[in-house]
Amino acid sequence: MPQLGFGLIPGGAPGTELQNFTRRAFVPKLIVQNRNATPLVAAFFGNAKVATGGVSSVTVPMQGAPYVNTQSSDYSGRFNQPAALNPGVNAEWNLKIVITPIPFLGAEGLLQWDAAVIPILAARMNDAGNSQAEYFSTQLWTNATYGSQDIDGLPLIAAAAGTYAGLSRAANTWLQANLIAAGGVAPTRALLNQYITSAAKFNNGEMPDFGITGPGTWSRLSKDYLGLEQYMITPGTGFDRSKTEGPRSGFTALMVSGVPIYVDHAYGVEGTIYFFKAKYTAFYMHQAAAFAFTGFSSTLPNYQLGYVGAVVTVLETVCVRPKSVTSITGLLFDTV
Repeated sequence: MPQLGFGLIPGGAPGTELQNFTRRAFVPKLIVQNRNATPLVAAFFGNAKVATGGVSSVTVPMQGAPYVNTQSSDYSGRFNQPAALNPGVNAEWNLKIVITPIPFLGAEGLLQWDAAVIPILAARMNDAGNSQAEYFSTQLWTNATYGSQDIDGLPLIAAAAGTYAGLSRAANTWLQANLIAAGGVAPTRALLNQYITSAAKFNNGEMPDFGITGPGTWSRLSKDYLGLEQYMITPGTGFDRSKTEGPRSGFTALMVSGVPIYVDHAYGVEGTIYFFKAKYTAFYMHQAAAFAFTGFSSTLPNYQLGYVGAVVTVLETVCVRPKSVTSITGLLFDTV
């Protein structure tokens, strides 16, 4: 609504007249207020793999036990008859379909013809990618249900029981993730170093590539760093004359034993840190449906003047080595 009676705009009848006879001074930009940055989604898309059609669109052969057994011998060189072992199994994932419908009303197009400050259709098209990114982030942090229509989430991947990739974790213990209950302690570098060591041990010696957590947990961990910061002054100069506009303080990622820990401000679960080995966890995306736009079709068959289109993405979160994932729960966190 127009704001009359203060600033440059008069009140009363003069303000009303100006309101009726004067164009608004629009800023021709649409400022989005309700979308969030999604670092975990960005990481998984950065490591995304291509999938195609077929039943069980992502099928990964896995070896869960030895194919051969080693034994000692003596001078004779004799050995026991080898058994034909069959430890190979298939881990299978179905791709999930994500649809963002986009309406375009006929009357809307006529009204905005040569008069649009912000084309509403362009705003919808721009928001489609943001909407799907938020959906992906929400499901990644919350979905713990196997076989749902939504993409698999971290609570499902980082589990030690139930079914994953069509296989029982009880029968195939190598599908179990590394679960650590911190028990209500504050995260520190020494404690995180212990957990990272546990993650590497559980994953047969492979260190995780990164960790991710919520903002309050990340803030609590950063307190173990900030008190130890030191600032070095070049002799003959001062901070006020530094070419970098003063000393840097704080961190983009908190490094512990060479493993960066990032913050997911919007969706990260407080009190929980997940560690990953990037090469084992990624999105698998259908090559024909990676944010694909269907084009617009007329809604006249539904007796309505207008069009409807959709942005379609077909993908699944796939972790081919769940033991590379470590989940730490029960950490203290700040209120932010």
